Amino acid sequence: LVPASAVLNSTEGVFLIKVANGKLQWVPVQTGRSTGDTVEVFGNLSENDVIVKTAGEEMRDGSPAGNVKLN
Repeated sequence: LVPASAVLNSTEGVFLIKVANGKLQWVPVQTGRSTGDTVEVFGNLSENDVIVKTAGEEMRDGSPAGNVKLN
């Protein structure tokens, strides 16, 4: 389960944004059950991945992570 604010619904699909090697990486996901503030997601993620808590389209794939809010 991830915070609902971490799920990015864009014109290109549904994504989570994770931080890998100091850069942002858009990961395609499918959503499952929602429990208010959290959403079940399925995709190429592992339990130890660091994800952006509040995702936005201005956070481009491959850009430096900088001072983004992480989960």
